[in-house]
Amino acid sequence: MPVQIKHSNGGSFYHFAIDIAKEGVQLFDLTPYVKRRVGDNNFGLPVDWYRQGQLMNVNGAYKPVIDGLVGNYSFDKNDNLKMADDASVVYSVGEPEDCGPAGQVTYYFPEQMFPKEGIFKGYLGLIDDKGNRYSGVDIWFKVLAGNARMGIACDFYIGKLEKAITTAEEDLRNAKKSMQDVVDEFEAKVDALLKDLNQQLIRLLC
Repeated sequence: MPVQIKHSNGGSFYHFAIDIAKEGVQLFDLTPYVKRRVGDNNFGLPVDWYRQGQLMNVNGAYKPVIDGLVGNYSFDKNDNLKMADDASVVYSVGEPEDCGPAGQVTYYFPEQMFPKEGIFKGYLGLIDDKGNRYSGVDIWFKVLAGNARMGIACDFYIGKLEKAITTAEEDLRNAKKSMQDVVDEFEAKVDALLKDLNQQLIRLLC
């Protein structure tokens, strides 16, 4: 399934629509809306929650919650993001007033979600007064070179090249392999990527 960058409300004031019952890839470009830099705090993200195409009733009884880890990462054999063992916990609960009518919820991202390196991976959803999860989705959020992205079910978007880089960095940090082995494997992956890109370019030009 192709990755699509989606905005709602015509791009004038972004409300990001998420359907908890809809499977598939979603990628959100938050850059035009965020307009913030690494280390900023209390960025408010307005989300419209749907269930099977219908706006959910979230007003009154629930609070927004952000729960996950932030730090360095690598990829497992299935190309899923795997957070480093020393990743930091991020847990933030909003107020009932942050939940409005017609499925509208505002999430205020804490400062930890804007690291100088690494990524946030966790849960964006709703909880009740007892702390029970009501609904939500698993997400990743990353700011790189001023560009902010949030993804659902598209870990692969991080890119094969970045995967090669982060895997090499992870191996070096944990001393899993010798430096020469890491360099050799990285160069082999880059060579393979370049060949693949060249083949795609040739097909486009033919």
